[in-house]
Amino acid sequence: MFFQQGLGEYNEHTRDRPAGCAADNETVTMLNPKFVALQHRWTVQEIFGELSQSVFANIRDSMVAADAFPRTVKAELTPDAISDVWTYRLAVHASSALGAVVSALGSTDASISFALSDSSTISHFNSLSLSPIAGDVAFGTADAIKAEALVSGVAESEATLTTRQAAYLLEPANTISVLNYERGVPLWIGTARYLGLVQSSGLEDEASPAYQLAYNQVLNDLKVLEKSPDATRVVALGIARHLYGPTGWMTTPGADEYRTKEWAGDQAFLRGGGCDCGSYSTGLYADVAVAISPGLYYYRCSWGLASSLDFHAPWEDDAVVSPMNSSLTKWIIDPDYEDTRNDISIHSDENLVRWWQVYEYCNVSRSGRSPSCEAMIDASRVAETFIPAVMFDLSQHTLKSFSATVNTRSAGLDDSTFISGNGSNTANMVALVQQYQAQACAVAGHLYEAWALKDHWHEVYVASRMSRATGFEFLAGRLEDLGYAQWGGGYVTSALWGVPSVLNIERKGYWKFGIASPSPTLNLIEFHSQAMAVGYSNMNMTKESARILLDALAANGPRARTFRGKIGEVATSFRCPDASSDGGCADSESANCIRFHRRTSADCYERIGDDNNFFGYCDCRANGSYFVTQNTFGNFLGAVPPSVNNNTSDDENLDQAASLLAEEFMSSAVTCQRIQDYYKQCSWLETEPRYSFWLVNCKTWETLISDPTYGIYCDLETILKVDSAHNHDYQSATIHPYGRRRGIIIAFWLQEWSTYRVLIENRLVCNEPDCSECLSKGYCDRAYNYGGLFVTHQAKRLLFEGYVDRVAMTLLNSELQYYNLSVRCQDHSTIKLDEYCNPVENNECTDGGFEIIDRLGVSRKFQHNGRHKRDWYLPEIILNPTNISHYIEPKTQPKDTMATLSSRTLTIENPAFAIYPGKLWAPDVTINLRRGCEGDEVCKFHQETDCVNRFLGGKGKWQNCTSTLVTGKNNLNDVQRVAEWRGNTSLITGNEFVLRGPA
Repeated sequence: MFFQQGLGEYNEHTRDRPAGCAADNETVTMLNPKFVALQHRWTVQEIFGELSQSVFANIRDSMVAADAFPRTVKAELTPDAISDVWTYRLAVHASSALGAVVSALGSTDASISFALSDSSTISHFNSLSLSPIAGDVAFGTADAIKAEALVSGVAESEATLTTRQAAYLLEPANTISVLNYERGVPLWIGTARYLGLVQSSGLEDEASPAYQLAYNQVLNDLKVLEKSPDATRVVALGIARHLYGPTGWMTTPGADEYRTKEWAGDQAFLRGGGCDCGSYSTGLYADVAVAISPGLYYYRCSWGLASSLDFHAPWEDDAVVSPMNSSLTKWIIDPDYEDTRNDISIHSDENLVRWWQVYEYCNVSRSGRSPSCEAMIDASRVAETFIPAVMFDLSQHTLKSFSATVNTRSAGLDDSTFISGNGSNTANMVALVQQYQAQACAVAGHLYEAWALKDHWHEVYVASRMSRATGFEFLAGRLEDLGYAQWGGGYVTSALWGVPSVLNIERKGYWKFGIASPSPTLNLIEFHSQAMAVGYSNMNMTKESARILLDALAANGPRARTFRGKIGEVATSFRCPDASSDGGCADSESANCIRFHRRTSADCYERIGDDNNFFGYCDCRANGSYFVTQNTFGNFLGAVPPSVNNNTSDDENLDQAASLLAEEFMSSAVTCQRIQDYYKQCSWLETEPRYSFWLVNCKTWETLISDPTYGIYCDLETILKVDSAHNHDYQSATIHPYGRRRGIIIAFWLQEWSTYRVLIENRLVCNEPDCSECLSKGYCDRAYNYGGLFVTHQAKRLLFEGYVDRVAMTLLNSELQYYNLSVRCQDHSTIKLDEYCNPVENNECTDGGFEIIDRLGVSRKFQHNGRHKRDWYLPEIILNPTNISHYIEPKTQPKDTMATLSSRTLTIENPAFAIYPGKLWAPDVTINLRRGCEGDEVCKFHQETDCVNRFLGGKGKWQNCTSTLVTGKNNLNDVQRVAEWRGNTSLITGNEFVLRGPA
């Protein structure tokens, strides 16, 4: 068979190629009928309204999902939080060290010694070799209590403890005991904080009242000792100093050992007492706070590696690695061990990035995926060789033994030698390497999952810190508000780094969240940064307003789709309410003049009628509708579609979102200077030691004030009328003040990101005919292969066998989400891996067909040569959403697309398309199409579909099924030309796509 694009004839008996024809297996590029039909059914406005849903849904996920921006902020504050808890746990383990000595002495001897001065028990201590635990600290309390009694004027004999009283304080079952971790220990630490002996929590709005509660409760509980109030106060002060003073039990080697081995995951050293004590709120996480007295709590947290030692072990699934040694633990966690030569301390930004790489590697590995993708090469090196080699080296040192005269790690092998062994890599060395790899996974899993993702107390910590830093109220359990605040006003990065956007923080380590784009302008993920890119620093929103707007833009469903589409329509249309309206152009110099795509004086006018009849583009005809590049005066309140059910929450949210879009902001020298100030501050900060490791792209905020060539187009006098983050109309410059609404920012964000991040980056269409740009960025393999306005396929497929349009698949998948269904290619093989080694699936469905799947994984398949071939060719597919695999006989009468035919059926538009569907699908040779099909499926299909002609508008667009050709009677050049097509003499594209001519 051969074909000729345009008018042609098919003759199955032709063997020689006619002039101007090509073989049916050759490829041809042509206007894509399916895409044109999609534009007709959906309208361009609704196509972008639907495609942009995924854009804003991805933005919302990136900003508010628990494992995205909120975890990044929590990870940023993790070292500070861990440092605070590290200090608190040392106070807790003052009791642990004391308890170890009590156990060694026995309860009777311990009670006697605890009541006495230390000099009377020193020989007994030496005989039991307890100095490694206690060091030089006194076990007896008498000396400390006597010192307080002297200051307070209380008799020593009245204040010092008896053996019975000492036994009471050492009995863990007693609530005021110094060994009772669930109540007594937090109360004593609170008292010590009140006295200034232990560092106070940074989470208290007012620390003194909270800790005075603890002190008062201790005094109340000590009444059981039956001492006078003054003597009781002296006992409280004496014991507090005995435990937490400069020479108290908090300074003992035992307390430090317990704290270190506890974090390392050694079960024998785990103790209660929480991560903090005080009286602050825990937001939505009431389970975090454990009451120890009225208004006073200690706070639970996931402290230490004990619960993370099984995060990932390379040698065996579900294996649990052994705890780390104390020296190595200190190198990782102890703030005092921060050193330029310490490559594993969590108190260094560079090391935190390394630990994130280990987390990525271990997370990918434990999920069953191979961490061998190109994007994970560096992470694999860090996790497999670098970190284990550093751990091997530093595990042999304490801070004191680490030589101060060398500039590198002193004793260990280099990374490659450590792994290869140079012949010494025995079985023991292999086991050691695996142990360090697994322990590294445990540390990384603890930092970025158990702590920064799941721990509730850490959320309390972050909520408190960020509330103070931004002035907004953040609650633990609702930290998605961090993302909304950042999206609406850049408040979070401004508080943490002094920069307005995540674009200014290098996308590495735990700051690598969301989806990166090859285009810098497409990384302006916040609304606030998009607004500043066009010169408006005053469009920022509160977190509550940002939630309303972003949720509305990311919402699913037909009303949300129409809302997004209407935003684009309002932003690019001007409708004249009456003849007197001139679009603000009565004064040609008016700043509010809408120039209707005007570029030069030559094309500012449109000729109408005779040579002398002109009207300017700025003239406005009554009820006329005009395209404009940006209608900055558009009424975005009208973007809300009519409600089906009045007064629903969705209606209210869309109304509120529209109000936010309609709010007008004026440009000024001040708003432009504020953007310039961000540039200057960022440029200064990126030279500072800590900031230089992170801050990038500071020139993004440079304006014309200092860069008249490439800066953001605003200065102290001028600004652009028509501008977006991606495209700039430099001929639209005007002077301040110039009004712009939020809706304009959103409209062009919607358009640009839908085009680039959905259609192009998701490999749905190419943006270059030769696809050179697509090829360089890995989007496409050949021009137009991926669809769009033009399509390239074998002629046989385009005409007869059918092809699957990628945009149609995307739109269908978006629609099916409402019914808990999805559509994908049957051949969903992996074509590449993303930056997290996740598979990127094939989305070219023409060869293998497609399948519709429900949430249980049940599917219904559609193929050119499948079991039900007619399903492949029919314009619409009928489904049973409750039983997706059930085949439903197609109906011949017209049905609305995506409408439920009954309570059990759903009609959807077929993403597969052929211009003359199924014409090469031959019926049984014994069947005569004119005499009847007698049940033959092929024959019946052709009878039902011959007149459907679903391209160019589909059903109901044609007068009849008769086509008339010209015989050439009057002019031989007209031979075989079409006179009527399906009863129509003209085909005119327009809003209804096909305009019928006379039959």
